[in-house]
Amino acid sequence: MRIKWLQLSDIHFNFKNYDSEELRKGFINLIGERSSSEPFSHLFLTGDVLFQNEKAHEDTVNFINCLVNKMGISWENVFVVPGNHDHDRSQTVDTVLSLCTPKKKPNQSMIDNLSDGIINNLLDAFSGYDDIYYTLFGQHYYNKPSQPHIVRKLPQDISIVQLNTAWLDTESRKNSKVFGGSRQLQKLLDADKTFTSNKINIAIGHHPLDDLIDKNRIIDQFAENNITVYLCGHRHKPSVDYYHNKDIIQITCPGGYNDGYSEGGYVWGIIDTDCSIYRAEIYNWNDGKWSIESRIAGTDENGNVFFDTNRNKHNSKIAAVDLKLYDGHISKAMIEDAIGAPVLPEVCTCNCEDPFDWQRNEQEILRVSDDIKSLIARGYQVHLFPLAPIPLLIRLGFELQNNSKIFIHQYERYSQRWLIDGTEANQLSVSEQLQGAKDLAVSIATSAKIEETHIRKALFGIPCDLISFESNVLRIGEPLYINSAVIFARQISDYLNNVRNNYLRIHIFAAIPAGLAIELGRHLLRSMFRNIYTYNLAGNKYEQAFVFAPNVGATKDSSAELRNNTFYIDDYKQSVTFIPVVGDIACGDLSEAISNTSEFFPIPTSLTDSHPHFILRAKGDSMKNAGIEDGDYILIRKQPAADEGRIVAALIDGNATLKRIHYDLKRKKVVLHPENENYQDKEYDSIDLQGVAVVVMKRL
Repeated sequence: MRIKWLQLSDIHFNFKNYDSEELRKGFINLIGERSSSEPFSHLFLTGDVLFQNEKAHEDTVNFINCLVNKMGISWENVFVVPGNHDHDRSQTVDTVLSLCTPKKKPNQSMIDNLSDGIINNLLDAFSGYDDIYYTLFGQHYYNKPSQPHIVRKLPQDISIVQLNTAWLDTESRKNSKVFGGSRQLQKLLDADKTFTSNKINIAIGHHPLDDLIDKNRIIDQFAENNITVYLCGHRHKPSVDYYHNKDIIQITCPGGYNDGYSEGGYVWGIIDTDCSIYRAEIYNWNDGKWSIESRIAGTDENGNVFFDTNRNKHNSKIAAVDLKLYDGHISKAMIEDAIGAPVLPEVCTCNCEDPFDWQRNEQEILRVSDDIKSLIARGYQVHLFPLAPIPLLIRLGFELQNNSKIFIHQYERYSQRWLIDGTEANQLSVSEQLQGAKDLAVSIATSAKIEETHIRKALFGIPCDLISFESNVLRIGEPLYINSAVIFARQISDYLNNVRNNYLRIHIFAAIPAGLAIELGRHLLRSMFRNIYTYNLAGNKYEQAFVFAPNVGATKDSSAELRNNTFYIDDYKQSVTFIPVVGDIACGDLSEAISNTSEFFPIPTSLTDSHPHFILRAKGDSMKNAGIEDGDYILIRKQPAADEGRIVAALIDGNATLKRIHYDLKRKKVVLHPENENYQDKEYDSIDLQGVAVVVMKRL
């Protein structure tokens, strides 16, 4: 069983100011991005949806509706509990004081023995909260109005205990203690004997346990009923509290608005009883941006909250994938020692005879990714043991981006052990060199520094913007533990996501450990980029490895891309742009030939963009297998660089030629390839590239 939850608290939506509106504006989209790699399954709203019991605005309902839609979850997995701002406190005070003798406050015994009628009257004070609940869910909050607390059962053995900790709140002071209603909770839990240790049992409420007069009773009831996690709010400040003797953790969510006292924030977490994963992250809104909260007790340097439990037993099926391509494979005994549990009788392996045979290995990586996805679909917990070229691991991660039950072990040479977790204080800095190019080079250095000159050489001088990510600690051959790897991958992908629409191609140069390579691939979502190029460091230079997620694919044996864009001159009936026709260029500058031409050709505007274009008239049959014949007109998009495998126009000895371009990276040669077996390839140290062929036009 696995859930990924999101918790919000103290939204106080009726409270309006600039900072709060800015916070909420970006929050919906942020959660959509956070759910892209693994969708959320549950939403917990832990009280104070309203502000001072004011009537809910339409904005309140719209915000919650939008959040649920962005998360893509069903309403049966949305849980809301009332807070002290969600009821009419004056009505509660009058009812409670009517139970007391003069100058005597209610005591625990009195609360234990309240009649159903009095409880019902106290719960009537939540009519404003019930109104918004009915608007959202189409039903009233209480089916049994004499019981302040609720238990909801979900499929897959999940139980959520919803506490109303505000039903006896009669004071407005923030540090006042309230009765939680432990006797009423006991009656509810005693009537239900299904809270076993092999289920996910969560309690949610508004007040932290320390704010409850009957705290110890409630903690005992949690322990007796195998409730491990209590989620709450109220204080507007995040905190993590452990009750070790009862094996219970309390996570207090920040407030959901910003007023100086409340900074704003949220919590997300994962509980996986099969894999014994209990993890959460707390986020705060600081200076107009979201950041991980790592300043409070109970979090590590990266803001992670890990809370294991002795109640839930490990009962998953475990498989291992050996991705070690250097110096042979890993023994099964070493794998089982690293996992701490037996694995499948046969460990899956990646069989790349030559780790740098990219074309053959891409097929092997796709096979391995299919095997991993099949194991996950069959309920296995998959552990990866990677020690392979970085482009291979990025490619694998790219295929596994929507699969969450993957554990990445990394080899630590000092101890000669495979490790999955550890603590680090690494930070990632970012620098930019932006000149408005259509190509973007991305340098990611956490293991070793990447020289800009190596990047420029690998790109053959293609005009390129450069964004560099570099860790404050560079360690060759050392793992980056998975917590940091996930954080770094998220930072990089979030940053690139903001600029992706500015570029046609992304070139990735990475000196990073295995775990970060896989996580980076998992975060490079298919919707983010049109063309992703990866490069491998060999010796002292980078060579192109994989090109994936291409917008236009062109390889040496592909000849269909221009045929698919063929149109006939006599057929156009659209608005047109008149493009200059350049025939044979005797010598000199192409721009001079264009400016002196007297021939123009009408082209539908749908086939051009804001870039300049020109037209060449084909001569001869050297490109006939690409569908280009003598006399055809070729629309050329003017640009100084081209992708591998594109058909290009180049000036050779003052004459224009049309050929398919290939780059021999090892020999540093440019190859012009004719699409006719009767002609030979020609090699050049460099060429004067004029543009890329877009459309071939034929006269009927």
